[in-house]
Amino acid sequence: MAPSNARVSVWCKLSRRGNSRKHLVA
Repeated sequence: MAPSNARVSVWCKLSRRGNSRKHLVA
């Protein structure tokens, strides 16, 4: 998986909230 910067920054925030499972395939 290659981080994109903007998407990863938001991805990390969502993953901390517990929505990582919903955005795992995003």
